[in-house]
Amino acid sequence: MNISTDHFSLIALKSHITSDPYHILSANWSSSTSICDWNGITCGSRHQQVIALNISYMGLTGTIAPQLGNLSFLVSLDLSNNDFHGIATLPSLKWFVFGYNKLLNGSNVLTKFNISTLEILDFREAGLTGDYPSDLCRRLPRLQKLALGSNMLSGEIPRTITECSELQLLMLFRNNFVGAIPRQLCNLQLLQHLDLRGNKLKGMPLPFISEVKL
Repeated sequence: MNISTDHFSLIALKSHITSDPYHILSANWSSSTSICDWNGITCGSRHQQVIALNISYMGLTGTIAPQLGNLSFLVSLDLSNNDFHGIATLPSLKWFVFGYNKLLNGSNVLTKFNISTLEILDFREAGLTGDYPSDLCRRLPRLQKLALGSNMLSGEIPRTITECSELQLLMLFRNNFVGAIPRQLCNLQLLQHLDLRGNKLKGMPLPFISEVKL
């Protein structure tokens, strides 16, 4: 993989965008300039390949091109506050912010998510439905921040959530979770922020966490 592969991958992403109301990508993402100078692109200083892609708050509509998975050095992806749908395979990603996209069509992409390097996952208000996958932490063992608020997730919060032993922030507010607050959360020694508001959960707050919202 090289910068030519990165260029092809980003052009593919651009071609999957059906609406660019502010002409941010159509005016700037041009073959006449280096991709490292394009809006929203950060390249590594050593290898000059894409390490971060941030095209949040651009009012974009479209699908996530599968070619995005060819950005082999990409560690940070922020697509929040657009109207994207679809998820690409991104094997080396550490940060994935996809909140406030409305076109997941009620699917629960969490059941297919498998990025072992991921540390931050933000899918707030992304149209997720179904149960919280019990094996999520086995697939994402390095998670430090997990934000799934304002979706339509249901069922119980599984005890296996403690397998995310590095978790510092957990936001599950405004979903349809039921049952007891897992006492196993006490085993998450690094957890500092817990937000479970707007569910139908039972149980006492967990006193060891510095900030709890129920």
